[in-house]
Amino acid sequence: MKNKLLKIAIPFGIAAGFACFAFFVSLYLLDVQQLWRKRMPDIGLNLILIVSSIWYFKHQTGELRFWQGLILGFVNYFVAAIVSGILLFIFVNYIAPETFTQLIAEGKMELDRLMKDNNPNFKLNYKMAYQNLKNTKPTDVFLGELSNITKFVFVAFVTFLTSAILRTRPKEIN
Repeated sequence: MKNKLLKIAIPFGIAAGFACFAFFVSLYLLDVQQLWRKRMPDIGLNLILIVSSIWYFKHQTGELRFWQGLILGFVNYFVAAIVSGILLFIFVNYIAPETFTQLIAEGKMELDRLMKDNNPNFKLNYKMAYQNLKNTKPTDVFLGELSNITKFVFVAFVTFLTSAILRTRPKEIN
């Protein structure tokens, strides 16, 4: 691979994907209740590896442009999402299918809780949300990893910030 950015971002993204999956499996092995809600902190592992990849690129090349940091961060994030999504799909399909059943049950409990709050806007959407939850398939776990907007916002913020801080500044003209 000739592109230095991809040469660094892809391995860091693969490592982040495996780290996020390992975090999920450790929660599963510890028999944590509400497993799917508790795994949100795995974004911290992803962010650490994104910042590390940007720093490593600057350390290896001696310079970092803002756009290079952005590319590193976003490629890293998407590779990590693909890797962890595939691993989660394999896990819920073949290794421990009961975790997928647990995901659906937790979703139904959450819908019922929201319905009890007497939110008039939610009552209109309850049947549709319940039907969507019933129609959820294991492939949706993979797609959910790619489309998690909350994680993406964190990644974008940290990537922008890290790229701005570590970028090579032009030398002043005397």
